Amino acid sequence: MPIHLYSMPGCGFCKKALEMFKDDIESGKIVVKKHTESGNKFKGFPSFENIENGQTTSGLPASKDSLFEKLGYVESNTNHVNQQHSNQPVNHHPNQHHVNQYFDANKDKSKGWSTQHFMMFILGLLLIIFIILIVSKCVETTK
Repeated sequence: MPIHLYSMPGCGFCKKALEMFKDDIESGKIVVKKHTESGNKFKGFPSFENIENGQTTSGLPASKDSLFEKLGYVESNTNHVNQQHSNQPVNHHPNQHHVNQYFDANKDKSKGWSTQHFMMFILGLLLIIFIILIVSKCVETTK
């Protein structure tokens, strides 16, 4: 049974997770899903779910091994054995199309600001303006 990787467009950590697990996605071990398909189970992304046992985790894992350990995922060699004895070429998993779409859609975004970065910038500016207003009020009251 596969692991579901829930990703959100514009999420830098999601992009890193997709790059980290590219081979596992191509093999079908990890299936990429849109964040909206998670059913609001997760508050942060990327998020992972082991479909077999229901264990979940969120955030970019340090490594593939640490993710598999957190999810209680045990790799099975049955697919590998079946592919070795088959004379037919191994097809890429249908999930590969979604991964390619994600990378193509976000290729240009990496050169500019994401929505999250822009919002943080605006919040920072508002905080600076707020501090300036408070300081100016304090200076007026001391005169």
